[in-house]
Amino acid sequence: MIASCSISYDILKIHQDTSDPEQHQFQDSSHLFGTNKSLARKKYMLVLVDEFSRFTWLEFLRAKSDAADRIIASIKRIQVSLNLKVKKLRSDNETEFRNTKLHSFLEDVGISHNFSAVRTPQQNGVVERKNRTLVEATRSMMAHSGVPKSFWAEAVATACYTQNRTLIVKRTGKTAYEMIEKRKPDIKHLRLQ
Repeated sequence: MIASCSISYDILKIHQDTSDPEQHQFQDSSHLFGTNKSLARKKYMLVLVDEFSRFTWLEFLRAKSDAADRIIASIKRIQVSLNLKVKKLRSDNETEFRNTKLHSFLEDVGISHNFSAVRTPQQNGVVERKNRTLVEATRSMMAHSGVPKSFWAEAVATACYTQNRTLIVKRTGKTAYEMIEKRKPDIKHLRLQ
């Protein structure tokens, strides 16, 4: 499962982010987490991160070809439920992000789509770091709990849920949840150790 993860992180140099941190802008990335399927028979995970708040949404996919539909649905849901205007989508240069359907949707709603250069993960650094923290938290939770590998999607979702509500964004002193929802999260139900 995640132990055989095909993600690699090359740390080449510090890359300065030139985006405006006061605007909600979303990044996305999808990666294969080994060959094991989740309980719902999903093999891929799409990670969407708001650059401003660092709030993270997850989508689990059966095939990489599902990415465009899930990105479109996620953007629509985010814009309606949070009343936010997504202005930019940043993704890596993989084929699932370079397709006519996604391009047409983004063009129709006025969202610019920026691609990172090949083999330069630092250009999509926010989501690459989020992938890494999610994978590390998931590995730790699964090793500690002893659950079967088929529970990887549930473990990643739990890690994401917890991180959105407990990790403090340094520049604001608030959690990602608090910045998105405009209220403190209720975490009484979480068993944090």
